[in-house]
Amino acid sequence: PYFALAMLSASAILQRLCLIFWEQTGGEEGLYGLEPLMRNPLHYYWLVLAILVVTVIVLALLAQSHWGLLLRAIRGDEATCQAAGINVTFYKIASLAISAAFAGLGGALYAHYQLQVSPPLFSVVVSITVIIMCYVGGIGSIYGAAIAAILLTLLTEMLRGFGEYRLWIYTLTLMLILFFLPNGLVAPLWRRMTERFR
Repeated sequence: PYFALAMLSASAILQRLCLIFWEQTGGEEGLYGLEPLMRNPLHYYWLVLAILVVTVIVLALLAQSHWGLLLRAIRGDEATCQAAGINVTFYKIASLAISAAFAGLGGALYAHYQLQVSPPLFSVVVSITVIIMCYVGGIGSIYGAAIAAILLTLLTEMLRGFGEYRLWIYTLTLMLILFFLPNGLVAPLWRRMTERFR
């Protein structure tokens, strides 16, 4: 929770810095004139989907490696890991750098799709949306977060027909998931399904 709060604070600070240093960032207008990576939106969709699949595979392999084992150990008992001689600070910072690199890749793809970068991209709403997607996917799950992001985006689009009630229904759905499924929705559901077929 502290890390999530720090991330929200950082996004708010970045948004403010974009307005303060308007000569470099373009202020409220942002930076325009970015070149599209692909002219055809469908081709761009397939490119982003391919990058998503590769990203999930790379992170899943990393999670199953010795590195992932150490990170799970640090999450379980940080003091014991330090006593065992593991450089906890290094692994934490390196993990943050890896996640930031993939998040930066996603941001770059989004910027070239929008063809501009502006302060609203650093809004607290965007950060909260990302946190909710991770939570619904299941804390500590890589594929769960990716699937949850797709499902929540589809849910937003499907609720467009409800007009002004769309946000209310979406919020209520998220509240029910967060209240009744504290471990998330996608990852625990996937584990149950795979256990049945074993």
